[in-house]
Amino acid sequence: TASRACAPDCAQRRLPPELSVDVLNLEALFRRFGVYCVVGAGAFAADYSLFLLLISSGTNPYLANVIGIAAGICVSFTLNRRYNFRKPDALAYRATKFVIVAMLGMAISSLSIMLLLSFGIDVRIAKAISMVVVFGMQFLANALWTFR
Repeated sequence: TASRACAPDCAQRRLPPELSVDVLNLEALFRRFGVYCVVGAGAFAADYSLFLLLISSGTNPYLANVIGIAAGICVSFTLNRRYNFRKPDALAYRATKFVIVAMLGMAISSLSIMLLLSFGIDVRIAKAISMVVVFGMQFLANALWTFR
């Protein structure tokens, strides 16, 4: 079918036809990364503001991190699914994959925060650094696996 058609260079490289042309097209990948950054800014705002609110009220920083990330996951999945990757199908399936990627990111984030705190870095700075570290990994996982 036309939806499974491969780009001309795809056949030459003998790639499976189920690979999306968008995955092979760097321009499309960069465009998606740009939209992912905008969506990520909204998710970051939800995550970090909730995190700051919680630690200012005396919540354990690790618990505050998990709660903030959960808020960011909701914002990110909803906006990326609708506006970036435009995949309205298989909501539960894609949400499950998205949460798996997010949980891996949460684990890396928590470990990063623990490591940075052990070096005496302020918890707010540690959280911001951990978010940057996780961001790129999650984009690639979501682009190539969750929303493929």
